[in-house]
Amino acid sequence: MGQGPYRDKPAGPAAASTARGRKPTELLNYVAATWDKQDLSLRRHARVVARALRTR
Repeated sequence: MGQGPYRDKPAGPAAASTARGRKPTELLNYVAATWDKQDLSLRRHARVVARALRTR
């Protein structure tokens, strides 16, 4: 089993894959919540990352 708040989920390759996908999503959620404060280059990068995640 995993540790911390995800301790009920199994650890291993599937859990690692889920964790990798969760980090960019958390970052994009933060950027979206603070969109008006972000500069143009970060907004562009966030759009590219979001598109890349969507095509997985």
